Amino acid sequence: MLLGREALAMQGFPINENPALTESFEESLMQNLAGNAMNMFVVLALLQAILTAVPWALAPQSPLQLPAGRQLLSEAEGAAVDAAMELLFPVTSSQLV
Repeated sequence: MLLGREALAMQGFPINENPALTESFEESLMQNLAGNAMNMFVVLALLQAILTAVPWALAPQSPLQLPAGRQLLSEAEGAAVDAAMELLFPVTSSQLV
């Protein structure tokens, strides 16, 4: 069994840089927080994997095209992606100018 500060250290949190932070919490709370935490290196790896998996070369503004008869997404899937993007990013590029 690990102490809370040990669990945080294994997650990559710099517990030695700010000892007052670890002294102000109980070990059980720090252990729970470490168990629910996601290391930034993991977040970075996931983000890189997502960005690598997106077919950037097949974007609509790209001169590259899919072979005839093939679609990247169905109409329903495209509409669902558009709706999700509207929710995530309500500001359009024309509003930024």
